[in-house]
Amino acid sequence: MATEFDTLTGSSDFRVTMKLDEVAEFAKRLRYVDKDTKKAARQANKRIAQRVVVQIRGAALFDPYHPRQYAKFLPSVTAVQGTTPKIKIGGARNFRGPRYRGDKSVKLWEVQGGVEFGTDRTHDRLGRKTGRKFGPRKKGGYVVFEVIKSMQKFIRRQYNVEMEKVLKDL
Repeated sequence: MATEFDTLTGSSDFRVTMKLDEVAEFAKRLRYVDKDTKKAARQANKRIAQRVVVQIRGAALFDPYHPRQYAKFLPSVTAVQGTTPKIKIGGARNFRGPRYRGDKSVKLWEVQGGVEFGTDRTHDRLGRKTGRKFGPRKKGGYVVFEVIKSMQKFIRRQYNVEMEKVLKDL
């Protein structure tokens, strides 16, 4: 199960979102245009999201609390084509394999929240001491959300530029 970050509209279908109201209104209006315009808009949104992905991958080399854990996430950070710029992180890829007989492998989607936001838990659900696996809890995130917050002006400006290009062709 992957988590998609709809960076602009904050659609309720996704677990974690950042919302920009003016873009949400424009995305609603795009429903009623022809297929070629929708396709051009989706491709433009993917280009914007791809730029954000490049920045996330660059920041992940320097900013994370656990660089080795973020290195496992970098291949899973991708731009998704949609009506708004979207970024997908995690998925069904293995984070780590089973450690003993009968153990299951841990998937990326199961630990991505801990890696991005940290945790204060030092015991597992059975009460065993596990230590601090993900670093201290950080409300704003270590890499992904910091990059998205810092790029909001760029995303808005680039979204306007790309949509003007799309609408010129009408």
